[in-house]
Amino acid sequence: VYMDNFLSGGIAELEQAKEAISNAAMLNEDLEETEKLLRSNEKDVDAQKKFMSDKIDASIRNRREELEKVYDDQIAEARRNLKAAERSKKNAKSKAVNEKVISATEHLNAENKKLNSQIQKMFREAKIPSFCNTAYYYALFDARTVKDFFIFAITVLMTIAVIPNVVCLLLNIPTVYKILIYVGIVLIFMLIYFLIFINTKGEEKSQVIDRARILRKRIRSNKKQIQSLSANIRNDSDESSYGLADYDAEIERCTALLSEKEQTKAAALEEFSNYTATSIRAEIENENLPLIEQLEAAGADLRSQLEQKRSAAQTANNQIANSYSAYLGAKNATESRVDELIGIISEGRAQTIMQALDILEKE
Repeated sequence: VYMDNFLSGGIAELEQAKEAISNAAMLNEDLEETEKLLRSNEKDVDAQKKFMSDKIDASIRNRREELEKVYDDQIAEARRNLKAAERSKKNAKSKAVNEKVISATEHLNAENKKLNSQIQKMFREAKIPSFCNTAYYYALFDARTVKDFFIFAITVLMTIAVIPNVVCLLLNIPTVYKILIYVGIVLIFMLIYFLIFINTKGEEKSQVIDRARILRKRIRSNKKQIQSLSANIRNDSDESSYGLADYDAEIERCTALLSEKEQTKAAALEEFSNYTATSIRAEIENENLPLIEQLEAAGADLRSQLEQKRSAAQTANNQIANSYSAYLGAKNATESRVDELIGIISEGRAQTIMQALDILEKE
């Protein structure tokens, strides 16, 4: 159809154009609907695949956790039994070691007890207070070692400097009273020291205190021996004398059982990964793949239809563009506008399509 012939035509040509436009519109709508169906189908396929994948992952994870829990419970029990066996051995060894220490140091403890009783008896007979049988007394009134002189110096510093100064700082009174209190505190300490000194000195008492010093030195020597013997016994790694063979056998049995449980768990998990997990996957796939394949087949059919409908719609659109839009104009190549042109000619207001277009443009 040439342009001049079409534009000089009338209602028949417009009816043909309307039919072609209507057909193209239906093809385009059908194409759009098929595209929607394909998008929906693709979403369904993706959703079903995700559902299957999630179900596989969850099933494998849950079954693995259940399997691990069974073996973990057994391993935990084996560990508890091992710890109980080790604790029993430790308690038995501790008891045996204590008994050995007591046996090895029994004579020294007995001697120290005898020496302490002797010192107490000497002090009672000489009427010397019991507090004189202390390291602090010897440091203040009969210092002979570096430790004694250090204790003596600290005590002097506390009594003539620290304590009086602290008391004076806590009192909110005039300075002169603070001085008097300071001097008074120092004199009190000196008086206490002097009274203890005159009541624990004298030829007889001095001899007793000197004798007690010798005995105290012997007691300290015995205590050092006791500590040395105790340390040697406790640090001795040889357990053969303690009769712990049954405990060692039980620990060995529990250790072997624990190792067996751990190896069994590792083997079970390996078998699960290699076989059971594959079986679970195959089982779930067998349940879900038919539906997925059915959806994919429907999608393939929709794609085939889509290609055919896209080709038909493109052909119809090209026909409208080439045969009608080029003459009528794009805005007039619609069913409603063509109906208006038909109406103008039917009313006798125009004889040709060209005349009807002129009237429609003016309106």
